[in-house]
Amino acid sequence: MEKKHKLTLPVAYVEFVTQVGEHSFADMQGWKGTTSTTSSKQLDADGFRRDVPEDPSEKANPMECFVPFAINGDGLCFDVRSGDGNYPIHHFDHETESFEPFAGDFISAVRRLAEHN
Repeated sequence: MEKKHKLTLPVAYVEFVTQVGEHSFADMQGWKGTTSTTSSKQLDADGFRRDVPEDPSEKANPMECFVPFAINGDGLCFDVRSGDGNYPIHHFDHETESFEPFAGDFISAVRRLAEHN
C-alpha cells in the first residue's frame, strides 16, 4: 500500500495492525454499530477525497486523500495531505459526506475509541 500510493503509514498504526491485527470497537463515540480497524492490505487511498474531481475519469491524488482505516458506515480516516506519516485523524460522516477532526494522531484516536468501550 505504501509503495503503490507513495505514502508512509503512521508507525503506531503499523505496529497496531502487526501486533493486534484487525480490532473491533463496539461503540464509536456513541454511534451505533461496530467500528473495525482494518489491515494495511484493506486500506483504500482512493476511497475519499475532500474535493471530488469534476472529471470522473480523474483519479484521486493520494496526497489529497483521506485514507480510511476504521469503518462503521461512517469511518475514521488518515488525513494524508501532510505526507509526513504522522497524520491527523478525521471522522467521515457518510450521511453528510463531510469530514470532521477526530484526533491529532492514530494513538489518540485509538485511546478515544477505547475510552468508550
